[in-house]
Amino acid sequence: MAVDTRSSSGERVLDVDGASLWSRSSNRFSGTQVLDSEESADVAIVGGGLTGLSTALHLREKGYECVVIEAGKPGDGATGRAGGLVAPDFVIDTVASISQRFGPRQGERFARLVGSSAKTTFDLIAEYRIDCQHQQQGFVVPAASKSATRSLDDRGKQWRSLGFPVTTLDEKGTHASIGTSLYRTALYFEQGGALNPLAYATGLAETVSGMGARVFVNSPVNELRRVGRRWRVLTNGGSVDAERVVLAANDGNLKLHPALQNTAVPMLVYEYATRVLTTEEVRHNMGSALPYTDRQPYLFTARLDSESRLISALPGLLTARRAGAILSEASSRLGRFYPGLDSPSVECIWQGVAYLNADLLPAIYAPEGTLDLLAVQACNGRGIALNTAVGREIASVFESDNEDTSSIPITRPKKIRYYKLAKRTPAMLMTIARIGDRFSKAWTRDDIVNR
Repeated sequence: MAVDTRSSSGERVLDVDGASLWSRSSNRFSGTQVLDSEESADVAIVGGGLTGLSTALHLREKGYECVVIEAGKPGDGATGRAGGLVAPDFVIDTVASISQRFGPRQGERFARLVGSSAKTTFDLIAEYRIDCQHQQQGFVVPAASKSATRSLDDRGKQWRSLGFPVTTLDEKGTHASIGTSLYRTALYFEQGGALNPLAYATGLAETVSGMGARVFVNSPVNELRRVGRRWRVLTNGGSVDAERVVLAANDGNLKLHPALQNTAVPMLVYEYATRVLTTEEVRHNMGSALPYTDRQPYLFTARLDSESRLISALPGLLTARRAGAILSEASSRLGRFYPGLDSPSVECIWQGVAYLNADLLPAIYAPEGTLDLLAVQACNGRGIALNTAVGREIASVFESDNEDTSSIPITRPKKIRYYKLAKRTPAMLMTIARIGDRFSKAWTRDDIVNR
């Protein structure tokens, strides 16, 4: 998206050009090798985002010969345009609902993978000394309405029943942790946090390359072909023959195997960052400035980067599509949640995307019912921590050659019904949520004052 926002006088105010904040402040992967020859490996991994790179790292730890094939450079896709939140929680589900859906044993394993995903991520960063401006100060999930407050308290009890350090904050504690006064309560996930997602992907790629994996860049995959008992992954200039293949390319997955078509929908997200805030502005308006995402239908999220820019996000809407409308909505939301900030001007807006599965849960698919071809669709707005953890799961499955090793059930992909309509559903639901948000009693000033 390349459009300008201009004031009434015609002066350029902001470029919405798709370049993320992270791309302006992060080193890029130093590798330049393009796949233009015939290669072979134990495992070929399509996609140089967090899932693919984490899979390669954990496979190299086990001695597998790996090749990563990336259409651009590592982090060029959804990873490098994310907000950078490390959130060890389900999007919608709870520990109890997962147990009901998959059974007590599998459900607990699934929940433990999600609940430990932030620790998995930060432990990996520490072990391999990856410089990605990580902040392991915790992650907060606040709630404003009475019904959301009750639900949140129960969610916290369920996480604590598995031994995870999740604390319920009262209204005073919530305000102290994130600054804004619009919420009644919150859950504090001690192991969560935030990071620079592009720097993380770059660091993983450099680490994987240093471990002996071959990382090919600027090499879009255009065909996946079975050759005997092996697989051949083809680009315009070369190919990789491998015993096993992992598809970890988000929308790229949907194009490489017919069983994966129409199995995930994209949700457009506009991430935005303010000018650098002063220490006093942070202290008086943001409390401890812990990263958070609330549980309102028209969700709001906020964090500080390592230089104290306030970073938030605006879900794609059916209405606000022009640059001026996007900027206006972003500024309006900042003013609503942080009215004490004096002109926290938005200095950077970039377009991101979250790929959603029908049930909003991470998925590992076996498109042909065998373990030699696996496809991962794990984003759902929780990609940084989950994708890191899922990469470790894939490596364990390959080592054991047993799908029961995976904490996430390995299933055959299921197409989303009425896919053309489903693709518009996220923007439609967010538009409806935005309208409802304007009239929600949870946000009324009288309600806040009388709490």
